[in-house]
Order: sequence, then C-alpha cells, then structure tokens
Amino acid sequence: KKENKSVMANELEPRASHVLPAAVSAWISGRRARRESPEDVLADLGLCLASEASESEEERWLRVAYLVAECRSLCRPRSRPASAGDTTATDAARILAGASAVLVLVGADASESSGFPCFPSPAGARPVDGSPNLFERVAARHGLATPERLFEMSSFVANPAPLYDLLHELRRRECVPTTCHKLLAQLERRGSLLHAYSANVDGLESAAGVRRVSHLHGSVRLAHCCVCRAPADPARLGAVADAAHDGARAAELRCSSCSHELNHIVPALACTDDPAPCRGLEDGLRTQLPRADACLVLGQPPPAGTHAASILASLSHHVPRLLLAASRVEGHAFDAQL
Repeated sequence: KKENKSVMANELEPRASHVLPAAVSAWISGRRARRESPEDVLADLGLCLASEASESEEERWLRVAYLVAECRSLCRPRSRPASAGDTTATDAARILAGASAVLVLVGADASESSGFPCFPSPAGARPVDGSPNLFERVAARHGLATPERLFEMSSFVANPAPLYDLLHELRRRECVPTTCHKLLAQLERRGSLLHAYSANVDGLESAAGVRRVSHLHGSVRLAHCCVCRAPADPARLGAVADAAHDGARAAELRCSSCSHELNHIVPALACTDDPAPCRGLEDGLRTQLPRADACLVLGQPPPAGTHAASILASLSHHVPRLLLAASRVEGHAFDAQL
C-alpha cells in the first residue's frame, strides 16, 4: 500500500558534490520522453513534492531525481564497511561511547545463559542430548500436534489447560537477567538507550530494570485481555496456572474493562492467530528510527521476515551497527562484532 508523504523542497537542496547515478538519470530521461510531469512520477511512487511556486520545471525534475536516488540508496541492502576488519572490544566501546540514541534488538541468545528455554527453530532445534524441549514436552502432554498450537488463541478459549501448563513451567524457573540485560540497563541509566525491541518472551529486560523496551512476541511476565488488550494482574493469572497444574479445575479469568463474550485474561504472548501483540510498534518506530545514531544487536542477527529484521533493515545506512553474539557471523553487514 502506497503511503502519501510530503517532502519539503528545502529538504532536498541539491549539493554540488552529489552526482546522480546513471541508472537514475536514464530512468528520469525515459519518463520525461513520455511527456510525464514530475508530479506524475512522484504519484506513481506514492509521494508528493511541495515546492516553491516560482520553481521551474527543470528544478522540479532535478529534485525528483535526487529524491529517487535517495530512495534507491535506502532500498539497497547495506554492505559491510570496507574499514570493518577484525574488531575488538575497543571498537565496540567506541561505537557505544559516541552514541546518544542507541536502538537495541534483543535476540534469543541474550537469555540463553539464564536457563530460559528457547522456542524451537523452524529447523526443529533440540537440546544437546536430542530430547524434546519444554515447549514440545508440554504440547505432547496435551496431545497437541506441534508446539505452535500452544499459542493459538482459539485453542486457549476452547481449552486453557495447555497454555496454563506452559505458563506454570516457565514461572517456576528462577531465571535472572544476564550480562546482556545488565548492559541494556546500563545504557538506559547513562541516558543513551533510545529503545529496545526484544524477540524474547522471558521479560528479563524488565527484570533488569529496563523501562524503554517493547516485547515483539509478548512476555510471560505480563497479562491482558485477549479482546481489548487491557492490562491485567499477571500474579493472579499465574496463581490460576499453578492451581490448574496441581489438578484444580482451570478458573476462567475475565476482563473487567470490557464485556465481550471472549474477554479472557491471557498471558501477553504472541498467538499464531493474532501475530501482533506489540501494539503501537509502527508509531514508535516512526519517531525512533530517524533519531537512532547507533544500533546494537544482542544475540544472533534476526532471521529474515521477522519484526526485528525489518527494524534493522529500516535503519539509515549511515547508522553504525554493533553485533554482540555467542559466535561470529560471516558475511555480515555490521561495523563491529564481538
């Protein structure tokens, strides 16, 4: 879907040092040969250009050319800077020390040492001994074909026992924030954390005291109404889950903020039939992405097609990127990695 944007003329002031790519010049020449106007070209791109009334058609075409060249450069995949060789802790510290608005992406590796289980990967990851992991064991215990069925809201409404069982298992694990979470908290205390986006559901960022964080897939430490999203007391939901695990009949917790017939109180986790628990994500990113002056990725780079991958790809190419992961990543486009 095209988005209508207004670009002020003075924001695209041509620079003497700015040389248009040959492909852009040829494309513009072809559109002009078909007797199209600058406004026609921008309309096809879903854009509009506000300009001075006294501006000539040649000046408008020049501004359109620069705008197309800028859009083209932003859409090109970012390549690793030529100066980025083997990096050290000093290089990483230099990037963070020179930044005042760090955007952080937190991956599963960041919580690995805490003992919190990772959800099975598409490749069917298993523990070292090859045994089923927690999610698979709970799914099998309740006769579910795949672990993904644990996160279907329709399944929860029909039978909350499997998700309550999983919540009980996750709550009884005494997981504590890792060094990665403590680094986040330190960045926030220093005033240089712009925002953190976590792909994990363990909520260890909040446990470490981080407040500027959004959970892309929800959190087991939070609860809400599955209809109106009004927050609810997670301790109360946890008590119900514990009681259900001990053999008590699962109680139905209902939302007090709405009267919908399906106003169940549920863990604030991503569901396969409601894949966007992080409401307001786009609004937040619209203001944060232009302000970011560094990006820190904790854990392996996010897989393609995920929310986190789209955030990383949306950053301006000039924003330095730092990767802190358990193992080195070859062919990456980061300025530094440890």
